[in-house]
Amino acid sequence: MVNRVQKEICYHCLKNIGLGLPHFECFNCNSILHAKCFNPSKAQVINDNFYCIKCKHSISKKYNPFKEMTDPEVNDCDPCLQKMSDVLENCRSYAIKDFNTQIKPCFASNSSMIFQNIDGNKTNFDAFSMELDQIAEKFKIIGLAETNIGIEESTVYHLEGYNCFYQDKHINKAKGSGVALYLKDELNGVVNEELSCVTKNLETLFITIQHDEPLHVGVLYRPPSGNASEALIELRKIIESCPKKNVYILGDFNINLHDENNKLVQDFESLILGLGLSPLISTSTHHKPGCKQSCIDNILTTNIENSICSGTITTCISHHHAVFNIFNSPLDSIEDHEQKYFQYYDYCATNVNKFIEVLDNELTSDPPEDFSTFLTLFNHQLDNACKLDRPKCSKRTAKNNPWITSGLIASINRKHELYDLWKKAAKKKCLSKSSPNHADCLTLCYNCTNKVTRHEEFKAHRKLLNHLINSAKRKYHGVKIAECAGDSKKTWQIINELRGKKRREIKPNFVINNERVINRRIIANEFNKYFASIAANLNEAYSDDYLRINSLPLFTDYLPTSITSSIYLWDCDCTEIKETIGELKNGKSSDIPIHVIKKSCQITAPYLARYFNKCMQEGYFPDELKTGRISPIYKKEDEQLLENYRPVSTLPVFGKILEKLIYKRLYSFLSSKGIIHENQFGFRKGHSTSHALNYSAEHIESLISKKQHVLGVFIDLSKAFDTLDHCKLTTKLENYGIRGNALNLISSYLSNRKQFVNVLDTKSDELSVEFGVPQGSVLGPLLFLLYINDICNITNKGKFVLFADDTNIFVAADSKNKVYKLANEVLHAVNKYMGVNLLHINVKKCCYMYFSPSKRDNGELNADIDSQNLSINNKIIKRVSQTKFLGVIIDDKLSWKPHILSLNKKLSSACGRIYRIKKFLPESLYKQIYHSLFESHLGYAISVWGGIPNNQLKPLFITQKKCIRILFGDFEAYVDKFKTCARARPINSQRLGTEFYVKESTKPLFTKYELLAIENLYRYRCLMELFKIIKLRVPISLYDLFGLSNRKDNLLITPSPTNQFIYKSAWLWNEFRKVGPMNFTSSCSSVKNWLKQALLRAQNRYGSNWCEKNFTEF
Repeated sequence: MVNRVQKEICYHCLKNIGLGLPHFECFNCNSILHAKCFNPSKAQVINDNFYCIKCKHSISKKYNPFKEMTDPEVNDCDPCLQKMSDVLENCRSYAIKDFNTQIKPCFASNSSMIFQNIDGNKTNFDAFSMELDQIAEKFKIIGLAETNIGIEESTVYHLEGYNCFYQDKHINKAKGSGVALYLKDELNGVVNEELSCVTKNLETLFITIQHDEPLHVGVLYRPPSGNASEALIELRKIIESCPKKNVYILGDFNINLHDENNKLVQDFESLILGLGLSPLISTSTHHKPGCKQSCIDNILTTNIENSICSGTITTCISHHHAVFNIFNSPLDSIEDHEQKYFQYYDYCATNVNKFIEVLDNELTSDPPEDFSTFLTLFNHQLDNACKLDRPKCSKRTAKNNPWITSGLIASINRKHELYDLWKKAAKKKCLSKSSPNHADCLTLCYNCTNKVTRHEEFKAHRKLLNHLINSAKRKYHGVKIAECAGDSKKTWQIINELRGKKRREIKPNFVINNERVINRRIIANEFNKYFASIAANLNEAYSDDYLRINSLPLFTDYLPTSITSSIYLWDCDCTEIKETIGELKNGKSSDIPIHVIKKSCQITAPYLARYFNKCMQEGYFPDELKTGRISPIYKKEDEQLLENYRPVSTLPVFGKILEKLIYKRLYSFLSSKGIIHENQFGFRKGHSTSHALNYSAEHIESLISKKQHVLGVFIDLSKAFDTLDHCKLTTKLENYGIRGNALNLISSYLSNRKQFVNVLDTKSDELSVEFGVPQGSVLGPLLFLLYINDICNITNKGKFVLFADDTNIFVAADSKNKVYKLANEVLHAVNKYMGVNLLHINVKKCCYMYFSPSKRDNGELNADIDSQNLSINNKIIKRVSQTKFLGVIIDDKLSWKPHILSLNKKLSSACGRIYRIKKFLPESLYKQIYHSLFESHLGYAISVWGGIPNNQLKPLFITQKKCIRILFGDFEAYVDKFKTCARARPINSQRLGTEFYVKESTKPLFTKYELLAIENLYRYRCLMELFKIIKLRVPISLYDLFGLSNRKDNLLITPSPTNQFIYKSAWLWNEFRKVGPMNFTSSCSSVKNWLKQALLRAQNRYGSNWCEKNFTEF
């Protein structure tokens, strides 16, 4: 068959175009036109490309309803309408290369924002980050839609130099949900909760950028699956609640402004224009193969007059183009504050060795007589050896995406080239459809074939690029981890960098007394004044006049009978000094690096032993060791306000060594005399939060089993460690047997203390500390326990469970009215105690819970009877059905269901983070990542809540298996099965059976990596906790609840069956005792190893699939 050449016909004059005659070919539809027919046909050249009359309108189509209104020939121009028309008319699409050359000058001294529908962070975030790197200037504000992740996973998707704000995705959607905003570090943003929402029709996140004139920025996504009319109603409410100026809304509205005849478009246009918002984007922003181009992404603003330039950028991330706007705003005056770091010392090995050598010679030739002289000599020689003559200054500006290589950049450019070729091919008409012999056409025309081919080439290259990005990141971080040479601290710094776990830097921009302050010295001093005044301001409420007027008792009235024995502080020796120094953690001191102290301890230990013995004998604490360095740490909300920061203190390293020596002697005396109350679970060796939780749950369960009505009151104290009175504390210490030199030593330790704030590389003046125990100290927590120890003596009508400053009270009675009456009496006594001891109850954060003995009682929260309210100082305490208690959500049924739901959500987020970072790390770290990032959450206090039936633990087990598959399984193979198009399958295999959806069995993976499933993890943790309680007899309050058999060794008497720890652990112990060497006289390590191996053997039986016996047999 001979293929004849088809003659080309001029579409205007319908005559043949002879060979060699000058002609034009339409860039879009490929139609031909005589050169002489160009003018009469009204064709047009746009951007150096020829377009016929049909195509020129579609190519240059823009949304601009104001164009006719602003025609000067028709009517007078309104300046505002003229500006809106100009902005929309000048809006155009840019390739990144063109953007860098044409738009870069507009960035100077102006603000900028960009929005991108990313279509899933997990697949496209790294590619989007690379595209941003190709843009010459950095946008101040970045908006994202369809992130498909929640707040918990957001930290692993970080951009260097930006702070991120994420909105939770819709609870019922895995895809097509989630919005986020990124702000440059120098911008101070606060989430506007009133305007931020997630519904089935609309998802929004609004940030207020604090400045003299605040800027309000929102990102919006309207899911096409929602109701469009309801979405407009919700949008109206949001816009009406917005301020009237400086508002910008970036988003994917899924409303095509090019479809001007659509009623939805008309309603949307009427809504935004009627409320003073102007659209900034007029060109197409969305193009999907087989679909019409549309303008559905936009930026709305109330400040149209400030707009300089807007348009779209071809990023090839998804079917959406990025939209941007450059504008004048109050933020233009905010400059990038590059944090400067000054290095004053060089503690390299050579300098430290030189220091040790000189120090040894000095101490040998002329030993100092006292500690002050020794410290002066030590610091002087350290300065001589390590202090730089001239401080080094560095900006430490981290490079964004340091793993990007020149090959990746070339691959990105190639992706854009393929995208342009596909777009060009997609614009050309199908020749067979325009041919009169279309019915006889047996094959696709060249244009259609080329369009499909170009699109496939583009998709294949985009997939290859994503693979190359992952490989580059894996190689980069693999090299970084290899350089760590087994240093776990440096390794975890890299892992935390991948997780996005970083401390937000403080900017020199604060509002103090309604004035903006940027002077670093003033900021440091104001921080110090604020932190030093917190305790004094709180304690003013409890003046002597207040105590007298309210007839409060003396604090000594609560003290128990005085201890007749007195503490003895025995001398330390060189060995103890060296052991104490070895326990110090690197990096936690305010003056001298810990590694220098450790390296020089062979020389300094004899001298330190002599000086510290003298301190303990004479009862004084050196003043040089009483100054704390405070670092402000940002908490939440407005970064410009001092009250949104908390202080973190570090103390001199030699002071910590002396504190450890005192602590050892003090705690030994207190333990031997049984002075600390048995229900104090915080800051005590052998005590933990799980012990406090188990004791509380067992106490409630036992009362309910006796048909008692129980109220649990959870009291929150404000700044408890900072407000305690030193005189009251020393009086209490003396009552507990700490007298003579020991009491003088503690009094000296507490008196004349000072602090300074170190912020923005600037030190404040020193201020005195009048109240509280030193934060970050060794002795502070123990002294606080002694200060609050007598609270348990104030009444016998309730049971106190204390964990540091968490005060929890359980009151029981045989009727509901009685229990409320008793609880109010207890709270009245507690309030008096707190007042005389200068401790402050934060009633707003207090709550209580009612535990009913009857299962029929539905626990209605609305009590109509006045007597069924609890109050402190005539302020009602809120009643709850569940609350977080020491990190575990306890509910009024002790069912632990709310905790399971909350924990499962946290574990699912952990899976998302692990999925994100796993592909960039070597396999040797996978097991460590599992234990640190997943099992640490799963196993926390599992002995408290893990005793519930296994079917209720099933959601957690499913999530655990998901994590195991992500880390150790062939996860990609399972996902790839669903990427196969139905058309590619054989005709007899179109239906997918249940076997297709079966996931990889995780049992072999648990076996290979010796991991315990959640049911066995509970049994393991429960038994080990029981073993330590019985063997060490701590906590004594829990030990007393167990009954040892007098007839058989190592046999426990099981109480009445419950889901709580006491029964479950005793029953498990007796069962395991039958099959193994479970003996209370054995070492902890031997029991631990045998128990884990026994559980693994039971878990691995019965084939490669899970069965119930894997979690019940021994």
